[in-house]
Amino acid sequence: MKSELKGFNKIFSFTFLQHIKGKAYKTTTLAIALALFLIPVAIFVGIEVFGGSDETGEIDAVPVDMTTIERLYIVDDTDDGRADMSALPIILQGTGINTQVKDFGNDFDKAKLATEKDKNALILYTHKDGELYTTDIIIPDKSEISEDAAYTFQIYLDQYLYALDMTYNGYIPDEEPATDDEEVYVDEEETEEEENLSLAFMIVSYLNVMILYFFVLAYGQSVANSVVMEKSSKLMETFLISVKPMAMIMGKLMAITFAGIIQFVSWVASLILGILAGVGLVNIINPDAQLTVVSSFEIIRELTAGMFSPVNCFLALMMIVVGLLLYCSLAGIGGALAGKSEDLASTNVIFTMVLVISFLVCIYTGTLNGDMDAAPWLDWIPFTAVMITPAKALLGTVSVCRSLASFGIIAVTTLAVTFIAGKLYKMMVLYKGEPLKPAAILKMLKNK
Repeated sequence: MKSELKGFNKIFSFTFLQHIKGKAYKTTTLAIALALFLIPVAIFVGIEVFGGSDETGEIDAVPVDMTTIERLYIVDDTDDGRADMSALPIILQGTGINTQVKDFGNDFDKAKLATEKDKNALILYTHKDGELYTTDIIIPDKSEISEDAAYTFQIYLDQYLYALDMTYNGYIPDEEPATDDEEVYVDEEETEEEENLSLAFMIVSYLNVMILYFFVLAYGQSVANSVVMEKSSKLMETFLISVKPMAMIMGKLMAITFAGIIQFVSWVASLILGILAGVGLVNIINPDAQLTVVSSFEIIRELTAGMFSPVNCFLALMMIVVGLLLYCSLAGIGGALAGKSEDLASTNVIFTMVLVISFLVCIYTGTLNGDMDAAPWLDWIPFTAVMITPAKALLGTVSVCRSLASFGIIAVTTLAVTFIAGKLYKMMVLYKGEPLKPAAILKMLKNK
């Protein structure tokens, strides 16, 4: 293997320096980095300066006067006696509401008739629709009680109803165990955590796929162009004596890919610095300002609490980098098969089709829709693993051993694809005809 990498250092350093010294590379990198820094600053400062003179901050709520609610008439139309309101006056007094409670049994008409002579009374009506219990606060037609007061009173009343388990599922304590047809207790906190984790996984996965897709389209093409251009060199025969084909392919692949990673990292860093600078300037202009982006970051921080440990971040980053190398190595095969630059349009179908098919498989199985357990076998296929496994590793939903195993498979596959690209390059270096069919390529590799 060591002999196959003869000349790798020279190829890598030469290609890398030539790539980053290029005028187009430096201009594009600096221009986009500057734009990503200035745009957030301009947006945040513009919103603060030209966004209007309305004061931001909390709005003091006007207290609702509930002293007009002097009496509460209770009507229970359930015929099962479960709506026990005997302790309700004590609950109301504990919240500072001095309301008299009067029970009318199941006689709604009598309670309604009583409210015609009492403008400071509400009706609490409890009824049952199938297995569902419903409680309504009814404001009489000529009542002096406002809707705001009745609504606020309903909030306090719900606390008592919750204590009775008179919630929408109709569950009553001390009943028989729930059957298969009945509602069962659900841990809402655990369910919320699972939903947050699923949402975070979907966002991170799609972000990873977007980075992978645009990166491979941009730099995969560069790898293929760089490889095929060597075939037009008049010194190619001499070049192959001092440098092994695999070393040349891998040198170019690594150099161009890492040049792209440096470019991408610089853009992300510029965007983050621009956001921080914009928030800082807004705080200088108006220390009491509250930006939506800051609140969004707080929400994201709460949703991802306990995730993104240093080990998980490192594993996810390594898988993403190796995944970029994997797809760019497929582009190297396209460059090795192309006899001239005009043939790249057809040979590059290899890496574009693999990329698109892998994405569609992840969509079809439901994995990219947030279902992390939909198709665990995708973690063992290198071309799909680079799309979803980094997100799982980042969020800690898979073990470190599983992440390392998936990373190893991706790395080994990348080396194998690069080795195949080197062999094809050596066999096709003097070939100037039309691009070969897949069957012919496999036959060449087998005979070799």
